[in-house]
Amino acid sequence: MTSRDVTRRRNPHVTSGLREQNQRSPRAGFTRVAIIFLSGHMIDMLAMGSLMVPLISLPTGRTATYGLLFKHRLECDYLPEPAHRSSAPVGLQREAIMAKAMIFLFDGTGNDATVDSFSNVYAINQLIADTKRKKSGSRYIQRPQVTFYLPGVGTQFTVKRPKRNRFGRWDKVRQQIFGDNLEQLIIRAYVNLCANYAPEDDIILIGFSRGGVAARIFSRLISDFGILRSEMLSLLDRLWNEFVEISSIQSDDEYSRNITSLKGQMASTTRDGLSAFHNSVEKPIKFIGVFDTVIGSEDVMLPKNVDFRDSFPARGVNFAAQLLSMHDIRGEFQYKKFKPVNFQSAQIRQIWVPGVHSDIGGGYRDDFISNICLLTMADLLREHGDISLDRSAVDDLVNKVRESVRRNRLKVNKEPFVINVASRADDILASEEIHPLHWYLVGKQILWKDDSFTDEYENRHEVNAPLMNKELEALFNSWVSPPAPRRQKRS
Repeated sequence: MTSRDVTRRRNPHVTSGLREQNQRSPRAGFTRVAIIFLSGHMIDMLAMGSLMVPLISLPTGRTATYGLLFKHRLECDYLPEPAHRSSAPVGLQREAIMAKAMIFLFDGTGNDATVDSFSNVYAINQLIADTKRKKSGSRYIQRPQVTFYLPGVGTQFTVKRPKRNRFGRWDKVRQQIFGDNLEQLIIRAYVNLCANYAPEDDIILIGFSRGGVAARIFSRLISDFGILRSEMLSLLDRLWNEFVEISSIQSDDEYSRNITSLKGQMASTTRDGLSAFHNSVEKPIKFIGVFDTVIGSEDVMLPKNVDFRDSFPARGVNFAAQLLSMHDIRGEFQYKKFKPVNFQSAQIRQIWVPGVHSDIGGGYRDDFISNICLLTMADLLREHGDISLDRSAVDDLVNKVRESVRRNRLKVNKEPFVINVASRADDILASEEIHPLHWYLVGKQILWKDDSFTDEYENRHEVNAPLMNKELEALFNSWVSPPAPRRQKRS
């Protein structure tokens, strides 16, 4: 599938104007979603209270086919069709608002959805179905699954534009538009969340690289501080500054006291004296899945707190998963495991996978390993995030994996710009899970960080063999094995 095909299938409604017209979807009973673009100065206006973000509810029985939400396209408002155009029964229009899944995708450093090779964070968007069929009482409903895509930290967002070259011909060249740092990335996600959240909603977070850091910090902001009610977004400026300040406190007791004090002060500023936040939900974040979380030497302030504040899954996370690179050797990027937690019902699953950083998170043209990682994360998302996948898109991806196997195109790519060598081999503990891909590659000739020769892949982690997950092993075998021949019907 080409990048053009992918964009057309999942991003059909992105426009260059301020707001897309509310139109009928080809699927009966569905409405498209309006996309609002907010510039940086609008964010400042929002924080000062001079720009209010409307929250328009999605009626039961409706869903949205939505486009890709690039940065500066912040608010995803559900716009019901005018009554005179609605084909839904009157009784259906009056029913309670349907809960939705809000899926936030934090891409890695320098990654966005306009380049030819997508990262797995954007690619997983292609695997997520628009809705999930769920039982509600005696009937079934379609729960919307809405994705919010946030391009990577430091990304210079680009588009292709025609430019005349020195020979008089027109070439398409990439031109830089804008870029975000880590704090802006989290703020944009938080504004989207506050403007569209309802207490029954599930929150799902996916991240890669420093986008994994953003997802983990974002999960703590939600869990420990809360979700501002949409009409209280004027308090965002104060909340964010206090969040950054309080996050640097290393004492857990002092950290908690400061949060309690802040919430009390913010409640006193509201007209009715009520909380500025939605009522607390014990586990608001259904699932967080990250591909090889790393921080760089240039990361300051919030990322530096990862070691003592975000090394554990946030208290509001129900299930945390991470795929870790076995073979990246760049010492200047510190990878960050999830540490085990001792508070109730926290579930963590971390899996070591062959390959370097972007083999795990995607972005290379030789994408056998990254496709395996994508399928693995998608299945974890399905099982633990209660997210419905697009079966056709998953089958297409499995066929790509099988084609790589058929062509014997098995490659561990080369990481760029290795300055300080730091192997991760000794960091893989005997108690940690290794992906079945590792055992599948053992003894095979693979391209090892170079296209000019092959090496035999070796196993140096015998102690981990018993810890391979049997369910994942069976699933992996189904991905790399040729499809079973269809039985011909007897005449």
